[in-house]
Amino acid sequence: FFSHRTMAHNLGAQIRNLTIKLESCVLTDYDAFFKEVNEAVDTLAAKYAKPEEESVPKPAVEPEQEAPKAEASAKEPQENEESDLIDAPNVPHMQCRVWIETVLGEKLDEDLPKALKSGAVLCKLINTVNPGAVPKYSNSAMPFPQRENIKLFLDAAEKMGVSCLERFETGDLFDGKKMENVYICIISLSDAARKKGFKGPFIEKPRVHKQR
Repeated sequence: FFSHRTMAHNLGAQIRNLTIKLESCVLTDYDAFFKEVNEAVDTLAAKYAKPEEESVPKPAVEPEQEAPKAEASAKEPQENEESDLIDAPNVPHMQCRVWIETVLGEKLDEDLPKALKSGAVLCKLINTVNPGAVPKYSNSAMPFPQRENIKLFLDAAEKMGVSCLERFETGDLFDGKKMENVYICIISLSDAARKKGFKGPFIEKPRVHKQR
């Protein structure tokens, strides 16, 4: 700012001196006069001109790098597998009761072993999760047809994929002495029904062991 101001002041002084010469008729050579003016301007301009800035190479701008994308989860989001489970205590006989009642849409006798003894409820259950699994069963109160119902259920469960280790013996249910084995089979049937495409609900498999 100050260098430009000084330059203007000096240039003005030079021009005033030359103007005085012109007005007092001291000048006789006008060409020399204007040449002197030009030289004065050039001199002052050169004196106060800014020195040219050395061109400093600008640092190379690195290309912007994309922020690393968050690693995709190895697994795709899955549906909540617990949403299609029955709401029941983690106790085999309670889970089996709630599941059967939910699937069939009907209440069972308070005495669960008694409700299942004839095999008719189990045949109806397996026909619901796998239509046509037991084409025909009996509602008789006689022992022989009831035992036959249980056998029909077990054969159908085997075809659905319930392993021999998870199936019970006819006497386990009919005699009511090894009901834990019956519950294991029903829970495994729920799992087999899921694999066969049944829409649910299902039983969450607890850790239970067969009675020997």
